[in-house]
Amino acid sequence: MPPPRSPSALVTTLLEATRAATGFSSLRSPLRRFAALLAVAFVAEFGTMMALSAPAPAPRAALLALVDAGALTAVLAAGLWWLVIRPIRRAAVNGAHWAEHLMSEAADPIIAINERGRIEFANSAATRAFGYELPQMLGRSVSMLMPFPHREQHDDYLARFIATGEQRTIGRREVEAQRRDGTTFPVELAVSEVQVGGSRLFTVVLRDLAERWRAQDSARRVAFALRESADNVVITDRDGVIVWVNRALETTSGYAAEEIIGGTPRILRSGRQGPGFYEALWKTILAGKVFRGVMINRRKTGELYYLDQTITPIRDGSGQVSQFIANGRLLSEP
Repeated sequence: MPPPRSPSALVTTLLEATRAATGFSSLRSPLRRFAALLAVAFVAEFGTMMALSAPAPAPRAALLALVDAGALTAVLAAGLWWLVIRPIRRAAVNGAHWAEHLMSEAADPIIAINERGRIEFANSAATRAFGYELPQMLGRSVSMLMPFPHREQHDDYLARFIATGEQRTIGRREVEAQRRDGTTFPVELAVSEVQVGGSRLFTVVLRDLAERWRAQDSARRVAFALRESADNVVITDRDGVIVWVNRALETTSGYAAEEIIGGTPRILRSGRQGPGFYEALWKTILAGKVFRGVMINRRKTGELYYLDQTITPIRDGSGQVSQFIANGRLLSEP
């Protein structure tokens, strides 16, 4: 029979067993930490009781120490669980449910992929945007949502980032995405990396740029039409400061754009129309109404010219007048 171990040897053995059983040196889970804390409390109490009862027979001392350590650990476990762990766990679960609900109901498509590029989560907006049912997306490579050549290159991008940290895919950028029916559409990607339970997840938030691109294209067409218009076009802010003029106005007035922009239309006044005319004009357009009338202007050379003028107020997002567009058709005579 082996000789009985000393209290210190028993404590050392139990600590080693506890460390091996709980993975104390590399804890990640809060519940595992809780278990490790109880194990340490048990070992400490057991060791203390063995040390205090050293004169007593070893078997009896060990039994009493086990009973005492077990009772203390049970009380400690119940108290910590009820007062600390349970509220924290409930808050974490509720937070996770709220986060999942918010992601699921978000207006923008959201997709989460793992380190292998497999889809682990997709919200309702994502399934609608791409035309898939959720089970058709989960577990499959995110490259299914990309057209050629990005589809073939995606796995290489992800592997390179994981190996080197080279961020070709992480961040914000504009790319083309592909729907289930093969049609493509422009999106802005915002990709972020998160650590979940010791593993990496990449969260992808997409924003459909088709509407923005259509608006930009429409704006370009309008700008082109205004720039090439045969009529004299001037755009001012609410205070009448000129911010843009077209080529026809430069030709008619004799002023270059850089001579006019930043100033006011007073530079074109002939002096033939009195203050009452301009007071009525400003009263009309500041009220958000369109002004129409004949204006007598003066060229840079001093010659007079007549415009059949229309001035239209432009409102901002809050409904306030923020700019004016003046469109003048050149008249030979008033």
